Amino acid sequence: MATRAKKGKAKAKKTYKLQVVLDTTAESGEAEVIVIPRHLSVGPGSSSLRWIQISNEPFAFHSLRTSEMPNPFHPINVTSKVLTAQYNNAGGNKEIEYTIEVIHKNKVRSTVPGGGPVGNGGGPTIKNN
Repeated sequence: MATRAKKGKAKAKKTYKLQVVLDTTAESGEAEVIVIPRHLSVGPGSSSLRWIQISNEPFAFHSLRTSEMPNPFHPINVTSKVLTAQYNNAGGNKEIEYTIEVIHKNKVRSTVPGGGPVGNGGGPTIKNN
């Protein structure tokens, strides 16, 4: 006698919305691009991440980077007003640091304090739960 597999609803991906603001008054050594929330906790599995400008910020999104390999953000879609990516939480109690870069007045500005490389600490993170 054959048995049928139960048909269940596919689990919907969780979508996380993050806001991005440009701090044009940042002092030397401080991040010029701020992500809210700065530290995001996500559940297991695949999630959709969406970074949006707060109000009408005077910048255009440029890139999303991480030093983590393999890159947990894919595919990455960048437009001037919105940055989106899928994030795969493969498990483990990991905290992934990432960098968002924007263009403001023909200059690249970053979430990394002092504009240094990704992974030096101080940038926004995603924590696997």
